[in-house]
Amino acid sequence: MTNQPTPNERLNKLSVSIEAARERLRLQHVLYAEHGPTLEELAARHKELDRMLADEVDSEERHGHHVSQLEQAFRAWVNHLNFDL
Repeated sequence: MTNQPTPNERLNKLSVSIEAARERLRLQHVLYAEHGPTLEELAARHKELDRMLADEVDSEERHGHHVSQLEQAFRAWVNHLNFDL
């Protein structure tokens, strides 16, 4: 039997990611206020975010954790924040 993280531990891990992303986002606005991505950059970012989410979900499912649609959407949102920073 493996020692699997509890849902509360998984949420705490996501909370830490959110707080780190918020801090990086705050710094980004200070440092890069005038940068706007091109259409090609946005398409590449979307493709990479989809790949990252699929990898995360596959990893969790391989370890016996079901990842709901809501959690997938939440992870995609957090990944988007992290990716932009």
